[in-house]
Amino acid sequence: MGSVMVQDSFVSYLPGTDQALKENVKDTNCPEVPITEGICDISTWATHNPDACIIQPCPPRQISEVQKASWAITCEQRVTKKTLLDKAMQEYLTQQASKMEKITLRHNVTVEYLKGIHNALLHVKALEVNADHPSRSKYSLKEIQQMVKEDKKLQNLTQEEMDHYISALNEHCNMKIHHIQANNVVAAQDVLMTTDKITKELHGLHNHTGIYAMLLVT
Repeated sequence: MGSVMVQDSFVSYLPGTDQALKENVKDTNCPEVPITEGICDISTWATHNPDACIIQPCPPRQISEVQKASWAITCEQRVTKKTLLDKAMQEYLTQQASKMEKITLRHNVTVEYLKGIHNALLHVKALEVNADHPSRSKYSLKEIQQMVKEDKKLQNLTQEEMDHYISALNEHCNMKIHHIQANNVVAAQDVLMTTDKITKELHGLHNHTGIYAMLLVT
């Protein structure tokens, strides 16, 4: 992009086009001279709404050399710790993948099948322990995972039982996605909650940028 000085203003030319964007430059020696309007309005959305509440940018912090040196040391230590952690996690994941592969070969199943079994066991245990509990007093996922580990019945399942639990989980997931609501009250609540979420997102987008935009993919 090229720029040319034209009477207290810069005119920038876009490469490959004849279009010019004129940016005004205030003359500090003559503050009383008003700023002329540019060829193209490149002002911000905030300037078009002076009465609106503006999200102010954070002012730059004044950082001393001592602070910079201290932060550099801390950053280096953090990078070293993260590198060691990443290496340990990678070794763990490699060992886990190797064990999973051995199990799949031994029992002639896929990795996805093993993951499905794990989720199916959590699902059946959650149905068992949370069936009579109100929504605010149900057991957490971490508690249910521990229950599954301690339940000896779930540790020695036959192939038929595992297939049954996986089928039940798949049916539950399919119901959540495709089935209809039981009555008009629940359906109306579903519609209101979804449209309210969309409306808030669109209003937030407009307040930040001055535009409404939405993409529908079918």
